[in-house]
Formats: sequence, structure tokens, C-alpha cells
Amino acid sequence: MDPKFRIIDQLSGLKAAGIISPEQDEQLSELLASDPEASEFNDAQVALGQSSEINQIIAEHDAPSMLYKVWEGIDKDNRRRKVIKIRRTLSIAAAAAIIFGIAIGGIAILLPKKQDINHLSAVNEAKSRIELRLPNGQVVDLSARQGQVNTAGATFSNNNKTLTYTPTGAVASGNSTLLVPIGKDYTIALSDGTTVHLNSSTSITFPLSFADHREVTINGEAYLEVAPDAKRPFIVHLPNASVQVLGTAFNVNTYDPGISRVSLVSGKVIVKDPSANTAGPVMLKPGVQAVASNKEVLVQPFDPSYILSWRQGIFRFQDLSLSKICEVLPRWFGISAVMDNDRIANFKFSGGLSRNMSLKEQLSMFQLEGQVEYYWDKDSTLHFK
Repeated sequence: MDPKFRIIDQLSGLKAAGIISPEQDEQLSELLASDPEASEFNDAQVALGQSSEINQIIAEHDAPSMLYKVWEGIDKDNRRRKVIKIRRTLSIAAAAAIIFGIAIGGIAILLPKKQDINHLSAVNEAKSRIELRLPNGQVVDLSARQGQVNTAGATFSNNNKTLTYTPTGAVASGNSTLLVPIGKDYTIALSDGTTVHLNSSTSITFPLSFADHREVTINGEAYLEVAPDAKRPFIVHLPNASVQVLGTAFNVNTYDPGISRVSLVSGKVIVKDPSANTAGPVMLKPGVQAVASNKEVLVQPFDPSYILSWRQGIFRFQDLSLSKICEVLPRWFGISAVMDNDRIANFKFSGGLSRNMSLKEQLSMFQLEGQVEYYWDKDSTLHFK
């Protein structure tokens, strides 16, 4: 593929999915404005992605029929010379699939390898359940059980990936823990009206009823919208920091060992380092992130479109190394990923990973860059080479 068409193909796919960065959008506009041939190529892509036939198939959420219908619509004699064009134009539909939550692959997976199918099945089986562990020792499987559960002095309602509860008497004392496993996300509404959206591989520990203080503990990543209560500040305990809130919205991330990130969206928060190595608490303003370690608390601006993209089921990244991307794959897809040589560890990529999109399609993104290849070993470990 001509390099300029490859770049346009990738940028157009990001734009169609709604995850293009301002810099990438500007780059795409400049390419199209300076090259009539490139503009014509992009128009053809967009036209296919907006065609009634394609949109009807997407609406039916039937990815295989989409691939076969496009393939069958091509004259047998012309298939060979049109394969490359189809490979390009389908990227628009694949990007749109992020929004619809369906899996669409390029022409290369019209006849998928059995090995790839087996590995994707293994990934699905590896996903464990969302659990609520109550103070009385009971464990509720929220993945399997929808509707209402009466226990521990409260009525719990589990619907649409959200847990709410109301006391029915004296609630059980002590803390409860909600655990969200690999590849999933979940929301809980606490007793004071605070909502917490938890990312994969995340836990929150909390009391069923708050008394004089509102305190929770979080490991992983979560977005909080704290109910205002001037008399009872809300405190979030993290491995390397604590956050004091009056009423605001912010994101916390503790995935990296020894580091806690607090990103403020609205309101004000105070970030405290539990160690004695820092000068004191740090007050954050909206648009600012605190990065706390055992040594210090650094303050820096952040881009909400990247930091908060996980809430839409998308991990957006820009100029991120392959080694860092490999750290995300186990959390989102339940696989092990390794690099066969150090040369590719620092290769940089920009784009996004979606929970709702075929893993194979997203691995193909790295191949399109022409820098890395991948394969699965007998132990279901993903290798990049």
C-alpha cells in the first residue's frame, strides 16, 4: 500500500470511531487539502462507510455477514485486483464497529485461522465474574445474578452493569468489597449518592452506610462523582496517596506499581502523600493531574479525552510504546503478552483499543504500521516480534 494511503486509512479510521486526536485530525486535513488523489481516496472510503447496505448490516450487528456480503458483491474475475481496495475501505467500517460494539475484521479474516478463533474463545473463558463481598462473609456473583438481592440489612439492585442499594434495617457493620475482573467495567452508587465507575482489574472497599466520615479504598482505576456534603468530606485511600473531596468528579488510577494518579475533572480535591517525604497536601484544580509516589507528588495538566476514554470502553493512546500497550492487554483481554526482542519494545503507536472490538482486528492495527508481527504460542501467550 502507498504510504500516504496507509496514513490516510489509519487516520480516517480513528476519525470515524471518534477517537482521533486534534493533532491527528489536523494532519489528516493537511494531507487531503494538499493531494487531490488522497482526497479522492478518502471520499471513496467515507462513501462506503456511509452506504445504506453497510449501515444496514452494522445495524443488525452481524459482522460475518458484512464481510461475506462485501466479498460476494465483487465479481469473481475482479476479486483479485479489488482485494487491496476492500482491505483499505473496510477500515472505516471496522472503526465504526467500536461505536456499535461488534467485531469486524479485514478481508484477511474471511476465512479465519482456527488458531485465532481458539485463542479468542480462551480469552472469553478467562474473564471471571464481578463479585460483591459483604461484611457477613457472603459473596454475590453480580455477573450471573440480575435483579434484587436482600441481604446484610439492605436490598441490592443489580441492573445494566450498575449496583444500587437501600438499607432495609440495621446494615451489617464493617466493609464490603466490589471486585471488577479483567475485561469488564462496572458502576456502583454508594449510600450517600456518590457514583463510582470502576475499570477492569479494579476493587473498591466501602461501608454499606457512612457515619461521620465517608471513606473508601480503591485499587486499579475508577471515575468518581462525589455527592456534596460539606459536613462529611469524602476521602479516597489509594496505595500511594489519599484524596479528600467535598463534591466533585475525578479519576483515580493505581495500575502502575508505586504510583497513584488523580485527575480532576470538576470541583476541588486535596491530594495527600501518606509518607513524610513531601512538603504537604496538594490542592488540584480542574484539568490538572497529581502523580503521587513514595518520594513526591508531581502536578501536571492532562487530556480528558485520553484519561477518561476507558469509560466508553476505549483505551486511547498517543505515541505510547509497545511495552506499555502490552501492560494493558492482560487487563482488557485476559491474555499474557511478551516481546521476543527488545528492539520493538520502544516502538511508538497512536490509536485505541476497544473492549467491544475483535482482538484480532486490533492486533492487525500494529501490523498495518509495518513494524511488528505477532503469533500465539501453545500456552496461549501472545508474542510480538
